[in-house]
Amino acid sequence: MPEPEGGLWRPLEEGGWLGYVRQVAEWAGGEAAGAGEGLPGLPAALAGVGGGTVLVCAPHPDDEAICGLLPLRLLREKKSRVVALAMTLGSDPARRPARWREFRISCQLLGFEPQKFAPSGTAGDEWLLSRHTARTRPHAWQAMQARLLALFAKWRPCLVLLPHGGDAHPTHVGVARLGRQVLRQWSSQGHVIVAAETEGWAPMRRPNCVVAGGVAEVALLCGALACHAGEVQRFPYHRRQPVRMLETAWRTAELVGGFGGAAPPFAFAEAYRVGCWRNGRWRPLAC
Repeated sequence: MPEPEGGLWRPLEEGGWLGYVRQVAEWAGGEAAGAGEGLPGLPAALAGVGGGTVLVCAPHPDDEAICGLLPLRLLREKKSRVVALAMTLGSDPARRPARWREFRISCQLLGFEPQKFAPSGTAGDEWLLSRHTARTRPHAWQAMQARLLALFAKWRPCLVLLPHGGDAHPTHVGVARLGRQVLRQWSSQGHVIVAAETEGWAPMRRPNCVVAGGVAEVALLCGALACHAGEVQRFPYHRRQPVRMLETAWRTAELVGGFGGAAPPFAFAEAYRVGCWRNGRWRPLAC
């Protein structure tokens, strides 16, 4: 197992990511969440998820960590099973074996189960997703719908995480469209399922759920991102993860909690749009 950053693999040691994230929290005035103490509980809308299977539809390897605060807390606090599904392995064929290996290492650190969306023996290019796939490759799109529906039947998740429809990156938008279509099909078959839309490349317009993160959770997510060695060598976004989550906590405090309200008692957060699919229809849930 590699040691990214020459030793920062140890995310929960003071000399690793834990100390780094703690410094960021203290600089931002979030000392109340210094050790994860006093964090708000998980949203009431997710009360029925505990102990069930959570499915994370990750457009690329690394999205399981970028937006992974909610599934991580569900795993740690509610003993949920978290399946991380790599919807693609990226557009570079030469990098795909390494990206799959990095994805598995990241999931091992987080406690998630890594899975591939593309069936064994298929070429990666045949399973690349974008906002245009349904129009330009309808047969491939139908195969992807059938594949994801079969995985729903296999794992029977009670919560699915997927990008929101305006998440900017073509692959993220494609995964959002595919996921919503399959959620509609699955719920039309009599299943009730909760979905949480995530932010990756662009903030969503109407989040309705803010999940707080303590220093330990954020450090673990940074360590998981550092496992994606090829990607963070190109762009060290793993170091920016705490700052991004600081911005989310600030931006969504009043956007979700109400304008003019008090500052949140935590430094880090992730925003989601949570709703329930039933009989082919989606409705937002009060968090």
